[in-house]
Amino acid sequence: MANIKEDLRTLTTMLHQANWQKKMAREGHLDDYYNMHYGTALADAFIAKYRSSYDTIAKAIIEVRRDPGRRPRASFTELRKICKGAGGKEIMGEDLARLVQLCDWYDPMLKARDGIIHDNLTSSGFMHPRIFFQIYNYDKDNGRVKLIDIPEVMVNENLVDFELYAAVHIGYTFWLLEEFARVAYDILQVRKFPDSETIKSGYIGLDILKDSIERVLADNKGSPICIDR
Repeated sequence: MANIKEDLRTLTTMLHQANWQKKMAREGHLDDYYNMHYGTALADAFIAKYRSSYDTIAKAIIEVRRDPGRRPRASFTELRKICKGAGGKEIMGEDLARLVQLCDWYDPMLKARDGIIHDNLTSSGFMHPRIFFQIYNYDKDNGRVKLIDIPEVMVNENLVDFELYAAVHIGYTFWLLEEFARVAYDILQVRKFPDSETIKSGYIGLDILKDSIERVLADNKGSPICIDR
């Protein structure tokens, strides 16, 4: 669990860094050209770290299974395959299997990460105070294929707003961990911590996380994202 906390600290710090870069660029302390390159490097690093953080979560999920036999490999990708298969409920238990099945946001993130790590793909950026990026692969006709297509976090059909992208995925992770804790307490029958807010307060960037998620919700009630915010 300590490793999960440290992974979350790194991810929220990356979100905080993106917000700081935006502030520096808007105040004229950081050139948009350098902000673009710093931002795309940050996007690549975030995606790689996010993927690896889910293997850390997988280790914790495996530890609390009711059935100690048939221990899966500590890989969230492997858990997804197991829990979607016919024997997933028997191996992981019904509650844990269903929880892992619900993590549909993980699959497109995995595809982007594998493109960066295994296919030498990199983020393409845009000169703007905010960090806008996209990751492209190529089809058999050498046409560009975007790997990120989440309408709620995009400023147009191609560009992704990194702050919104990171905030939504970190938010998904907090939800997953809250649900995992509920299931784990039921399985292990241990005394609950009295105040989870104390744990959450140790991360920088949570205010940005909250504001970004609220922005996604507000901007997607029938209107496009405002790129000047």
